[in-house]
Formats: sequence, structure tokens, C-alpha cells
Amino acid sequence: MKKCRLIIVTIISFMVMNLIGFSQELEMDLYTGTGESGYKDGARLESKFNMPYGIFMNDDGELIIVDSYNNRIRKIKDDKVITIAGFCEELDSMGFPLGGYIDTDPLKSQFNKPKDAVMNSKGEIFITDTGNNVIRKISKGKVYTFAGTEVAGYKDGKNTEAQFNTPLGISIDKQDNIYVADSLNNVIRKITPKGEVSTFAGKYSLDGGYKDGLTKESMFNEPSDITIDKKGNMYIADSGNQLIRKIEDGDVATIAGSMGTVIHGTSYIQGGYKDGYGSDAKFNFPKGIDVADDGTIFVADTWNNKVRAIKTDGQVITIFNSNFNAPVDVLYNSGYLYISDMWNNGIKRIDIDLNNLIDISNENKKSDEIQIWVNDKKVDVFDAKPYIEEGKTMVPIRSICEAFGATVTWNEKTEEIEVKKGDFYKKLKLNKDPFVIRNGRSFVHIRYLGEAMGFDVKWIPEYYKVEIKDKE
Repeated sequence: MKKCRLIIVTIISFMVMNLIGFSQELEMDLYTGTGESGYKDGARLESKFNMPYGIFMNDDGELIIVDSYNNRIRKIKDDKVITIAGFCEELDSMGFPLGGYIDTDPLKSQFNKPKDAVMNSKGEIFITDTGNNVIRKISKGKVYTFAGTEVAGYKDGKNTEAQFNTPLGISIDKQDNIYVADSLNNVIRKITPKGEVSTFAGKYSLDGGYKDGLTKESMFNEPSDITIDKKGNMYIADSGNQLIRKIEDGDVATIAGSMGTVIHGTSYIQGGYKDGYGSDAKFNFPKGIDVADDGTIFVADTWNNKVRAIKTDGQVITIFNSNFNAPVDVLYNSGYLYISDMWNNGIKRIDIDLNNLIDISNENKKSDEIQIWVNDKKVDVFDAKPYIEEGKTMVPIRSICEAFGATVTWNEKTEEIEVKKGDFYKKLKLNKDPFVIRNGRSFVHIRYLGEAMGFDVKWIPEYYKVEIKDKE
């Protein structure tokens, strides 16, 4: 079966009525970029990117960003974004900057949808020039082709004798050996400092597969990123299999994620979302991965639009899901986690305490009582418990509206509820609008929250959970 590339379509629903329009504490601002696609150097928060992808920190503490659809390599220096390599003026048929392939001075060189980069001990930068199927090198004021040819293929050998097929993630060890997630060859390649390319792990296959065991016998399914811990162990985001794999002492093992059914017409495994230990967890095409010195693994769970962590005891938790739109890479450095938020055209950053990682999802814990979650925060209800009656899930109006920052007033004389937040005002009348009074508290069916009050509401029966969010 030939491998088909998935086309992910995001459908955004615009609300007719929006109850409360304000930011929640969990919302994370862009660290750099404006959120609009474009190309602009300058002040960190005024700069523009076009689907940024891979990120790493150089020895000077400067963030390097592979600005994929601008076909450029960018850097944040002194709180300003500058371009360090790449040039293009023309647009392709889709209106994106047109990629190219030219080795020359950095600001005159051309790339074609590069995806990731690393730096060796000499300060040389190596880039997966994905659309050109090569590994490029920035050294001594020039851009070179370090390995591969412009033609997609699979071949080991020295430098430009070798061939790659859509190389994505890249990592480097203490000996300056480079490792590449050769995604559509479904293998991990190794490049020595002298440019000798070999297959490090996985068996070459255009369709990919799944097998743990010895590196040469193992199989991957579109591996997308690689990271190496301080002990030399390697971790791989095995995207097409929806797994996180580990290579230690010559063996490949699956440490997190579970495989389901194959997506019809492809060789990809169907993605999912679930926190839990090891194989109980589920991912949805994880594209980026990094590891902290204490062994905590961070994962950009791309099509779940979440950032996950694999704790040192093997538990997978969701640590952030703040308005991401295709997070594709993560970087932990000095107490901060950086996230490349591709379709939001910027990089986000959050303080991370490795000793106090909090699971914000609670998805893996089934409750005996109905849970209410408002904009990804659990609402504790003590005196107005949700309940199910005649197949209808009823929830307390006051608790939910106050969780959005609104004030709720009950007018006993007129038997009306008034909800206010800034310029927003809504009045609900007993026996006219579909709410009920139970034990002195007002309840409404969850469908009414969505249809009449403008919320995005989901009932998740397996977790006894009501998810309520502002509509996009």
C-alpha cells in the first residue's frame, strides 16, 4: 500500500452569540511573533513568521527558529528577531514564499520548507532542508550542502552520495554525530562529523511499520523528531504510529502511546487523546519532542493541539492546551518551555517547574460525580451538584457563569435570572426559558448553554464530564 499524506483540515466555527469575551488564566501569549503570517524582523513581539517549526537554543542563550514557510532561519538576539540565513522574493501558486536551493552567503542562500536545526560544538548549524531532501550547514559565513541530494531517495554513503526522503527532526550527540528523522524513509539516519551517512535505526520501508527490538530490526512510521538525553539515550516521536519510542543500548522500546486501527487509505494509525501510564496514553500525530536533564519528556501533541509531559515514572499528563493551533516543536531550557505554535505563526513560552508538573486535563480520572470544566479549568461545585434526569444533563447556571467572570442575580419577585459581564447582559425567566429550580438553585440543560447562550459544550460520558468553552 502506498503511503498517503494526510491533509488536516481545521474547521473554525464562528459564534452567533458569545456569552463572555475575556481571557482565562491558562491562555499563553506569544513569546515572539504577532500571530499573523508574514515576514518581518525587528522587535520580538512585532516580528512576523510563517509557519515556524523547529527551535533550539544556542550557546549564547539565543533562540534559533526555523521559519519554515518563509524559507529562512531566524534568531532572537537582544530581544529582537533577525534573519541569519535564507532569502526569497517570489511567491508560489499558494501565495507562500517560494523555496529554492542555493549554497552561498547565508543571506543570499535559499531553502525549501526547512523544518529543524541543531548546532555542534564548533558553533556550526545543521538544518533539515526538508523540501530539498538535504541537510544544510552554516559554517564560516557560508551555507553548504552537508549531506543528501535534491532528489528524494534512500541511500547511505558519504555527504552528497547519500539520499533522504523528507527529513524532519534533527538532533546531535556529545561527539557531534547528527541524527535525522528521515520521515518518509521511516528510519533514523546518523551522520558523522566527516559526513558519513548510515542508517542508525529502523528498516527502510515506504509504508513504515512498527517493531520494537534491536535498532536494525526495528520499524517506525514517519518518525518526526528526535531528542537525546544527557546519558545518550534517544527519544523519537514516532508520529505515524502515535507513539513515543526510546533507544537505549541498541534496543528500541515503546515508552508511551498505544496503537489503534489504521486510517483507511493510509498506513497511519488512528490518533487519539488520553492521559495515563505508558501504553494507556494516546497521542494524535506528535511532531516535536524534548527531554529535560531530570528525564522529563515534553511532547508537542500536534493534532490534539496540546503539550504533554511524560514524567519520570512513565505517566503521561497534559500540562498545557492554551489555544494552540498545531504545536510542532518543544524546547526545555533553564526553567522555560518554548513551544513552536505553527499555525499561530509564533513561539510561546511558559515557566515550568519540573518538580511540580500539574495534569490540567484530569482526562484519565473517571469521577463518580459529574465534572464541570470551563475553559480547561475544573469548576468545583459544592451546593449545586450537576445531575442527570430523564437522559438530560443539568448543570448549575451560577457556577458556570461565575467561572467565566460574570455576575449572576436571582430576582425572586420576577422569577428572573440576570447574567452580566461588561457589556454583556442576558435575562432568563422561569417558566419561559428552559431552566429549573432545584433545592433553591437554578439548573439548565447543557444543550441550552450551547444553543442559546453561545458556549461550545461537550458531554463526555466515559468520564462523566461536561466541557464548556468560549466558542472560537
